[in-house]
Amino acid sequence: MRHLLLSLYVMVCLAAVTWPGYAWVASTVSWRPLGLPFVLLWHVAWVLLTMGVMVAYHAARTRGRA
Repeated sequence: MRHLLLSLYVMVCLAAVTWPGYAWVASTVSWRPLGLPFVLLWHVAWVLLTMGVMVAYHAARTRGRA
């Protein structure tokens, strides 16, 4: 089940940072949070979210072994 959820997350992440999702959300925004272009913040947020998901996946996997 964990592998299926991780696969689903990877597909959502892929859609969010490539053409389909990126064009719907980040291409028309002119807002500059923290003085950064929204496009840059969009990618940084997905990288940080992916890091959190991978840490949680690793913790669940090692907890299952013990």
